[in-house]
Amino acid sequence: MKKNRQKTFEFDITVNGSPVTVIATPYIAVDKQRFRVSYNGGPVHVFGVDDSTHQVMYMDGAATAIAPEIKNTIADELQQYALQLAA
Repeated sequence: MKKNRQKTFEFDITVNGSPVTVIATPYIAVDKQRFRVSYNGGPVHVFGVDDSTHQVMYMDGAATAIAPEIKNTIADELQQYALQLAA
């Protein structure tokens, strides 16, 4: 079976006046949309669509180290991408 590989993409956000460069790689895990995400060259974190809210949120415990403003802005951007994938 051939995997449906989704392309890595990059986007820039501004949080509290500071630019943040985000690299995200979408993938499917257990039939659910997930994203491997790093920002400003940092470590990779996992974001995904929550079953109950249908909103993108962080999924790994290490993501708690991300400032809430950055985490929420990244989740908002990924939400828009996830909606495009679902269309």
